[in-house]
Amino acid sequence: LGPGDLVQHRLRCEEVDAALGILGNMDWARMGAECYRSLISITDHLLRKPLDQQTE
Repeated sequence: LGPGDLVQHRLRCEEVDAALGILGNMDWARMGAECYRSLISITDHLLRKPLDQQTE
């Protein structure tokens, strides 16, 4: 599995912090497109969650 696949897996398991950790360790200079896709996936995942006091 590549880093992008791991990010997707972590998001499916509701482990957003782990997905962000993987994204933070990815090399944007070498894998820019994959990093961007992962960033968009994380953002999309968070925006789909209902807002409450904990998620605000």
